[in-house]
Amino acid sequence: AIAIAPGTEPGIERLTDEQAKTVNTMVDGLAERLKQDPDNFEGWMRLARSYRVLGEFDKAFNAAHRAIALQPASVDAKLSLADVQLAAAKDHRLPNDYVATMKEVLTLDPNNGHALYALGAAAAQNGHAAEARTLWTKLLDQLPADAPERIKLNSQIAALPKS
Repeated sequence: AIAIAPGTEPGIERLTDEQAKTVNTMVDGLAERLKQDPDNFEGWMRLARSYRVLGEFDKAFNAAHRAIALQPASVDAKLSLADVQLAAAKDHRLPNDYVATMKEVLTLDPNNGHALYALGAAAAQNGHAAEARTLWTKLLDQLPADAPERIKLNSQIAALPKS
């Protein structure tokens, strides 16, 4: 599924106090283990996701950047950072750092569906209908004929101003 809306993952606020304590203990344990094993890419990725779900965005940014430092060409690491950037956004506009990261993803993987969608949304948000149409059409061409996202994407393309 292709989605860019923040808040789609369950957060710590939905856990009981006991569950939250357990989660925090596990995350703290992972952070401690990474001090002993700082080259553990998967560990940094897990830690970034965990902090993001906990709403600890500064820690999530740091963990995602550590993963990127270990594997600079990793699309997954860049997408993890973008997820944190979007989750930390204060309004409904796509943040500039998120857009920049998604541009890096598209450079690494020119057919990445998440990046095509996000950059199309950013172009539409900034009044660049032709660019949005191009990006979303490229994405549409990649989706299977029966993909449920096609309906929404076709509607978004049709809603773009003609230029």
